[in-house]
Amino acid sequence: QTCALPIYSFKYILQQKKMLKGIDISYHNGEIDFAKLKSQVDFIIMRSGYGTKTTDSKEVKFDLYYEEAKKQNIPVGTYWYCYATTPEEALEEAKTFLNKVKGKQFEYPVFYDVEEKNILNTGKENVSNIMRAFLEEVERNGYLVGIYCSAYYLKTLVDDEIKNKYEIWVAQWGQNRDKPKYDGKWDIWQYTSDGHMDGIQSQRVDLDFSNKNYAEIIKSSGKNGY
Repeated sequence: QTCALPIYSFKYILQQKKMLKGIDISYHNGEIDFAKLKSQVDFIIMRSGYGTKTTDSKEVKFDLYYEEAKKQNIPVGTYWYCYATTPEEALEEAKTFLNKVKGKQFEYPVFYDVEEKNILNTGKENVSNIMRAFLEEVERNGYLVGIYCSAYYLKTLVDDEIKNKYEIWVAQWGQNRDKPKYDGKWDIWQYTSDGHMDGIQSQRVDLDFSNKNYAEIIKSSGKNGY
């Protein structure tokens, strides 16, 4: 196993902070040997799709990745990539997402990935309302939900109500760190986009830490298809 952080950082985080280590993937990662990943990660978050076009918005490798991870009993979560520029479009994305994941079970949360600059440039009120529209609809349908966003935009463009109420997956990359510099509440930290894992075809993969054992939380709550 190789990674972007030095060994002492892994030791500190995993032993002192009781973190769980994971990756997030999409079709960009190519062929994946999930049997090899089983001994390297505690969870995988995979992209299920993007936008609102019901005919072509599904992640092309989502079903395959999902099935292979399940065969290896690796806990999985998912994320939906946002292209919505209004709350109304975000609601349509939520409905499209729910249709795409129907019948599947997730041991980790469902995240709304908001990072497109043309969306972020619309300002805090609109960005927060976009997030709220998606999150409320998916939550209403029985899922534990959250936001994926960079530390800077979480701090500047997301209402405190959203950050306090929902799960937070913060992206803040950098080496030689035992925790993100982001000082708000966070539940999962994507600490690099330049990681490496045995069994993944692509040269790079996103690496994450979780400070919650979501598999226990979600199964006991009956959410996410359980």
